[in-house]
Amino acid sequence: MRRSEHGGIFFRLLFLLGFLAFFAFIYVLRHPLMRLAGDLWMVNEPATSADVIVVLGDDNYAGDRAFHAAELYRL
Repeated sequence: MRRSEHGGIFFRLLFLLGFLAFFAFIYVLRHPLMRLAGDLWMVNEPATSADVIVVLGDDNYAGDRAFHAAELYRL
């Protein structure tokens, strides 16, 4: 048996188990991690005047997004 093959399967198995454990850990903590990322990237600045407002996505029957966009435009 060559020196490079000694214990290779065992260490590969340990690496695979560690890799799977890492992803299981990330999966379990996905909601707190996403909330933390959202809190870090959130910008809390007051709305300023704009020339154009683009409403992305579909609106409901009452037009809540369009109404809110119109309110922001009036500022």
